[in-house]
Amino acid sequence: MHKTAIFFISLFLLIYQSPEPAYSNQNTGRGDYPDRLFFENPRKKSVSFNFKLINNLIVIPVSINESDKLHFIVDTGVNTTLITELAIGDSLALQSVRDVRIQGLGEGEPIDAYHSTGNTLEFSGITGDNQEVYVLKEDIFELSSYMGMDINGIFGFNIFRDFIVEINYSRSRLTLHNPELYRYSWWKRTFWNSKPINVVNNKPYVSSSVRKEDGTVVPVRLLIDTGASHSVWLDESSHPEIEAPENSETTLLGAGLSGQVFGRKGRVDALKFGEFELNDVIVSYPDSASIASAIQVDGRNGSMGADVLNRFNVILDYGNEQITFRRNLRYLRPFRHDMSGMTITAPMRDFPLYMVSYVRPGSPAERAGIQEGDQITSVGGSSVSNFTLQELQSLFKAGDGRLVQIEISRDGERMQINLRLERFI
Repeated sequence: MHKTAIFFISLFLLIYQSPEPAYSNQNTGRGDYPDRLFFENPRKKSVSFNFKLINNLIVIPVSINESDKLHFIVDTGVNTTLITELAIGDSLALQSVRDVRIQGLGEGEPIDAYHSTGNTLEFSGITGDNQEVYVLKEDIFELSSYMGMDINGIFGFNIFRDFIVEINYSRSRLTLHNPELYRYSWWKRTFWNSKPINVVNNKPYVSSSVRKEDGTVVPVRLLIDTGASHSVWLDESSHPEIEAPENSETTLLGAGLSGQVFGRKGRVDALKFGEFELNDVIVSYPDSASIASAIQVDGRNGSMGADVLNRFNVILDYGNEQITFRRNLRYLRPFRHDMSGMTITAPMRDFPLYMVSYVRPGSPAERAGIQEGDQITSVGGSSVSNFTLQELQSLFKAGDGRLVQIEISRDGERMQINLRLERFI
């Protein structure tokens, strides 16, 4: 099992699980696995439903063993279902539970989790028995705080293994097709682009290339990662031509199961994906020590995250090892990053309490005197109760040089701060 990603849109979380998951082989054909997912109505050719797109990530409601609705991120990069958090009031009965230790990326120690088999999973007209579930004993990711809504976990591989998956990022709609009955329409065969993918150990990889500022074109093998909110990350140790640009900045990139992941963040001149070329793309370059386990497992150069994928409508077909895609209205949107240097989280569900959880050294936020633990109470004279977390985060991603008036509360004292945004990459 390998990772998810979230932390303000640019943060990614990386997970590597040491026990081998079931069905972790190179055969991508769709067989009669005991943990297969099915349409509840066997006469259905497809099932379509809406999802929430939060920080570029696909979130859908799921029930496990007839539980209340839990909210999961749909992630091509995980082999099994991972429950990261259960809020007070959530009821969940798991089958055949045993203790396990999971090793994650970062510099810390393995963490404790429960491993459960024989569970029933249901969502939007889909059901499946004999489902494997891992439950973290400690909520180390705090996904709900970073997403601004209840997030209980991550899952995905069974969906992509058992169906042809069509992701309409434009309309926030997911369609699961019966692979035995699905036929690509004339429209999709003619006006969409198709590209081969390589599905290894249940994860999809695609060949792309990046063009550096000096014009050098570097071929790269990237994990297609719907569960990563960033654009692209690249491992500098995986190719002699992959290196962070001189104007990149050192920053906190994310947090893995075993600790924080630091690295550099910069831009490449272009990312070539099929017939399309995306310009001025933000790239993260994690410290190689933090991601060594992932690179050793699959030999990739990095990953292509949802900040690239959501500029297209996408069909992922694991059985035929193919991705089919067409650009949407997001395609020409510039790649944006936070210009304040602070990370804002919402530690209380359904309540507009917004806290500063990280301040980048040397950033505009640090120079303005903002500290970790500060509570943001208003922005531009407007109470933060008027904003969702995602809307609040977006305010700091545009307007290089713009002056933003912020009111914070620190130890019961209200303070007015003038924060000048600054594009740092």
